Amino acid sequence: MCANNLENPLSSRSISTSFYLPWLIGLLVGLLYLLTLAPGVLWQDSGMFQVHIWQSDLRGRLGLALAHPLYIVLARAFTWIIPGDFAWRVNLFSAVCSAGAIALFFASLVRLTRLIWPALVAVALLALSHTFWTHAVIAEVYGLYALLLSLEMYLLVRYHQSTSPRKAWWLVSLFLVNGLNISNHLLALLHLPAYVIYTLLQVRARRIRISRLVFMLLALSIGAGLYEAMIIVQISRGSGFVDTVKSALFGIHWQNHVIGRIPDLTTLAKCLGYFLLNFPTPLLLLAPAGIYFALRDSRVRSVAAVWFGICTVAFIFALRYRVPDQYVFFFPCYIFTVVFIGLAVSRIGSAQPSKAFLSNKIVVLALALLPALIYELVPVVIARVEFLAHIADQALLVGGPVPGRDTYAYFLRPRKNADRSAEVFALAALELAQPDGLIIADNTTRNPIIYLQQVRGFYTGVYLAQGDDLQAGKEAKPNLAAVDRCLASGRKVFIVSPSRQSVLAEQLRAQGRFRLIPKYPLYEVQLLDLPPS
Repeated sequence: MCANNLENPLSSRSISTSFYLPWLIGLLVGLLYLLTLAPGVLWQDSGMFQVHIWQSDLRGRLGLALAHPLYIVLARAFTWIIPGDFAWRVNLFSAVCSAGAIALFFASLVRLTRLIWPALVAVALLALSHTFWTHAVIAEVYGLYALLLSLEMYLLVRYHQSTSPRKAWWLVSLFLVNGLNISNHLLALLHLPAYVIYTLLQVRARRIRISRLVFMLLALSIGAGLYEAMIIVQISRGSGFVDTVKSALFGIHWQNHVIGRIPDLTTLAKCLGYFLLNFPTPLLLLAPAGIYFALRDSRVRSVAAVWFGICTVAFIFALRYRVPDQYVFFFPCYIFTVVFIGLAVSRIGSAQPSKAFLSNKIVVLALALLPALIYELVPVVIARVEFLAHIADQALLVGGPVPGRDTYAYFLRPRKNADRSAEVFALAALELAQPDGLIIADNTTRNPIIYLQQVRGFYTGVYLAQGDDLQAGKEAKPNLAAVDRCLASGRKVFIVSPSRQSVLAEQLRAQGRFRLIPKYPLYEVQLLDLPPS
């Protein structure tokens, strides 16, 4: 047996090493995320979160299911501690949570397998995977989700390995953390079937007393208390019980996306593409082997079965949840994919260390780091190859291009350290519409404008509107009567682009009284009887 502690069962020395090594790995990954962190305000949901955190807005405008109250509370508290630009501080919160998650994932895998090298391979794959890395450097809820899921995993491993008569408290703590995660993102609800089945089996095997179930239920309820309080408050304010429950489970508009969707072959192919995007490396092929080995190994079987159960439920949900950002709802599946890859590396690499290629650490490390290189090259290659650009445009240009944003780099390259496109666009749009023009924005572009108006106080006289949503500054609805009133009073009216707002643009053209004139970065709406300015 080789004496290298990176491959062998943990000796007393390597147990000491495994205590501080997770923190070192977390710091190194945190440094990577800091160097690739988005520098300021962002597009779409990330910009919305930056605005909601500034406003301490726990409810949002999309329904309770998309409110993410724990994230708002913790991110707001984080911004009070850290100096710097507010949007950057919110982005940094994601980086800190994601780096902490990587450290805990590593600690859990080392404890479970008693091997350090496979855990290093797994966390390297996860840290550099497209969705995880992308959401670690922008304002998003998934860094906190990953941190709490990693803590759930760690507590499950501690329970599994504990011989104490009070070991049930590890599971009580797990349910408490899962409740907190539910207050952050409802993806955490998908963990519960696996946890409940596992816990009932533990009761049946008399490893824990049935009375402990009461404490677990109480812990879950306490953890999810913030979300439960929001539901109670909404009902107490006059919202109907059924409507509130729908809002809590689906949001305002997404019930039909969550239930009743049957995936077809096209959807399955897209889902395969999501996994290839996150793990463009041959190591991805090891995931099925890792599942097989883990479920046959009595030392890790029960824990691996729970993780496989969570992964399965999450996969079925995400597969049926057909929304433009469907790829992100496979987030827990990406996490457990690298877990099972790590378990496969631990099994295959140690079975025949003199023959298996997995024993060559340089090869495995290169394959684990390969995605970072691919993400840098792919946007350049696509831009230069016409048929690839056509395919990418179909997949990425949903609603049309955004002025000033490099579509391929923005969506295919996780790092965001050089991306100030949202701020540049919003500032140019406000300057164009000042002092009191009306900008009719879409979901992607409205939030950077709101941020500059509310957080930085730029051009607050400009009106911003989108349907009946909340807007920065004064209220204006983008109906044709509002457009007429603004133009009649001598104020300018702008839309983002005819391609991004095709319905509104068609309504304007159908009137026969308006024309759209490009005025970068927007389009100005003018009356036909007025000369172009």
